[in-house]
Amino acid sequence: MPDREPEMAQLFAVKRQEQLYTANEVAHFERSKYAKKYVDRKATASPSTASTYRTHTAALAQFIYRTQEQAELDDFVDSIKAGKHNPYDVLADFAAFITRERTGDKKIKPNSLRVMVKVAKRFLKFSGCPITNEDFKEQVSLPRRESVEKKAVDKRDVITILNAAQDVRLKTYLMYEAAYGPRPLENAALRNRDVDLEKETVTFRADFSKMRVARTRRMTKELAQQTKLWLAEKYRPYRTTVNERKVWRAPKANPEDLFFAPYHVDGKIPQPKTQYNQLGKRFHDLLSSISMGSWEENGRRREITQNSLRRFAKTAISDLGFSDYSEWWIGHENSTYYRKSEREREEMFRKIEPYLTFLDVAGLEAHSADIEAQLKVVKEQTDRQIRVLTQSYEQKLQDMEARFMRELEARKEGFESQKALEQNKERLIVEVPTTNKRA
Repeated sequence: MPDREPEMAQLFAVKRQEQLYTANEVAHFERSKYAKKYVDRKATASPSTASTYRTHTAALAQFIYRTQEQAELDDFVDSIKAGKHNPYDVLADFAAFITRERTGDKKIKPNSLRVMVKVAKRFLKFSGCPITNEDFKEQVSLPRRESVEKKAVDKRDVITILNAAQDVRLKTYLMYEAAYGPRPLENAALRNRDVDLEKETVTFRADFSKMRVARTRRMTKELAQQTKLWLAEKYRPYRTTVNERKVWRAPKANPEDLFFAPYHVDGKIPQPKTQYNQLGKRFHDLLSSISMGSWEENGRRREITQNSLRRFAKTAISDLGFSDYSEWWIGHENSTYYRKSEREREEMFRKIEPYLTFLDVAGLEAHSADIEAQLKVVKEQTDRQIRVLTQSYEQKLQDMEARFMRELEARKEGFESQKALEQNKERLIVEVPTTNKRA
């Protein structure tokens, strides 16, 4: 089946453009050399970022077209550079235009307005207009950023979701999300070559990572087993018709195949974005089927999303006391001073593995039994140490008591000897004068 993702994205962009812009406004924006240069520069870093910047720059061009007597965007930017217009007044008026006059959106969200105005500011600054961040903050008023407290999911929620997923593909995808905490597109972009069952590792690609850094992580025993189930399902022999005859075919795994994409007979490899959209829709359908698909108050997102599983992985590891390790595990940019050797990372992984295991009941019971056995050994060792210490204490106490009694007896004997000497001395004193008198 051919990949329709670019075609669908283009169709959506065209429909959105028809809702917001007239044909003349579109042509007006397309004629701008400044806008083209600006978007092309952003595309070098990230095509998705360039698409967002293009949309918001087009909104600025529409504002200029409607409020400045259809002036060309480049000509108007040149007039700002020449000092004929105050760039801060232009940006403030642009914010008011987006809020009150623009067609298509009845009410724009404060966060969206902030992004649009800031992109317009960056475009004008890129084009040579004299703008400073300090003056922008002082002269252009923007609404405060709104934020919604994200609903937390605990391990029981994750287990409920995984148990409800009957599709092996979806269950494996969600298990990867909950165990590794990758960004959804990073997960969808995994290839067969990135999953190594011999070493039990998974490598997330740099070109689909936000930080543009590839990372390799260990695989839990449960995840290794689930991976084998998915690959067996994906590349199972299938029956097809050739020249009106039913024949069996055995698919061959291609290292470049997307790991979570179904097998394609024609050998075509779909886009990761396509897999992200497909699996995201199935995930939302799954949540709705188990009464966990409620929406946030603003009605724009569900309370539980794929990123909820990313937050779960981060929280589960962080709550064990391994905050820096949790940042490293999910691919956040962590401190340059946090470094662990491979041996230390392996030890840390073994500590967190039970908390990232969800359906392996036998493994969890074995781990629990192992912990109980370890606790029993520790208790026996502790009791033994207590007995040794108690015996040592009692022996020392007896030795101290014996030494005290010996010292007491010695002092008593000394006191009695001293008393006898004093009595003899007094007797001698009495006897001496009597002897002198006789003499």
